Amino acid sequence: MKTQLKNSLMPTHFKVILSAFEKQLLTEITNLNLTRNEFDVLHVLSNIDDASKKAVSQKFVASLADASDYQMTRLVGSLENKGFVNKIKSSKSKREKAILLTQLGIEVAAKVPQIYASVCQNVFGSLSDDETLQLQKILLKIRGGAEPTSLSLKDKEY
Repeated sequence: MKTQLKNSLMPTHFKVILSAFEKQLLTEITNLNLTRNEFDVLHVLSNIDDASKKAVSQKFVASLADASDYQMTRLVGSLENKGFVNKIKSSKSKREKAILLTQLGIEVAAKVPQIYASVCQNVFGSLSDDETLQLQKILLKIRGGAEPTSLSLKDKEY
């Protein structure tokens, strides 16, 4: 019975932690003139090898950002209006679009890891190194053990 009660509180605990994380993150990114979803797109681009030098398929970024084609079109349009990216027509297809970071986009995308580090420090800073490692292992186990990998532009550039 106790195990069932503890498990029934898990969603509440996750919600509180996620809420604290999101609140901290929004505080950080508001200063950059970005919405949460725009920040996610720049985060995806910051994790793609050579994304600052080569155009990346909009569909590829949408799949990584877990966004629909419609959402990605709106997000890229907004990011373009704010000067973070340029849209480029694909040489492979008239319908396909690609995204290229502007100098401003490169500068902001370079800040993404620091922003996440700052937010994580604020939210998880009370944990010891051992507790942090244990939490990472638990979260990986919940996720199914998938280790994050470096993203390559091979066959995704235009």
